[in-house]
Amino acid sequence: MKRADIFYYSILLLLFIIFFVGFISSFEDTIIEDKNSNEVFSFNIRSSAGDKSIVINNNSDLKEISSSGNGSKSNPYIIENKIISGEGSLYCISISNTNKYLLLRNCFLSNASYGLFLSNVSYALIGVNYISNNLEKGIYGINSENNSFIGNSIHDNSHFGVFLDNCSLNNVKNNFIFENNITGIFLNNSLYNNITENIIDSHYCPIYLFSSNYTIVLKNSGEGNAQGIVEINSSSNVFEGNWFINIINKEREEGNESKGSIVIDFTMILVLIIGIFGFLLLASHFLKKKLK
Repeated sequence: MKRADIFYYSILLLLFIIFFVGFISSFEDTIIEDKNSNEVFSFNIRSSAGDKSIVINNNSDLKEISSSGNGSKSNPYIIENKIISGEGSLYCISISNTNKYLLLRNCFLSNASYGLFLSNVSYALIGVNYISNNLEKGIYGINSENNSFIGNSIHDNSHFGVFLDNCSLNNVKNNFIFENNITGIFLNNSLYNNITENIIDSHYCPIYLFSSNYTIVLKNSGEGNAQGIVEINSSSNVFEGNWFINIINKEREEGNESKGSIVIDFTMILVLIIGIFGFLLLASHFLKKKLK
């Protein structure tokens, strides 16, 4: 093999490595790690006439009310298997001012203003709960961060499925959210949240970002919404792999762009340019060689 051929094959190998590393790093940059997603949920609801509303105001209340755990990452406090009908009260479960690890699972929350209310809460994992028929919001979070909402069924709440206000670093993932009248997931004045792989059907709009930045909106889908993703007064958000069927004109709206905003991945563009340049260089070399 000639030296020139070795040189050009080396260039080809180098370009492939650059392209592969650039592609992987670009993809990884769009994902907020969800360290709680491997939590195993078991559905074992008991037969009950119903439980009373729960109010937790601090870590001490959380410890007292939980059925097990010590609040550590490896052994979180657990609240589970509750059937709570608010009967028009303000909330089914209210949690405030806690920073211990908590797992809330397998609960039925309905008929209050808010099914679940969180204020100044961190490290809560809200998983496989059934939150429906509340008068305003299914889940309402204020000033809360580092929480995960995974695998819940949130439906038929009068205004919003999930409403996060001034919340950061939360994951809303793999939930089934439908028929909550106005919006499935609403973020207001929030930063660095992750909305991933949710099914969001039959709303005015499925996802609404207002004054919310650095949000990752990835692989969400749904049908029967009046419009697609809405983004107002927001910036630096990433939309990838989303699709929604518009109920008005039955057209599919791709989630890689939202109203007034187009997401451009400059890393991928640079990698693509390098790849094209390398291909043209090699093609030119072998074409010249063939014509000799």
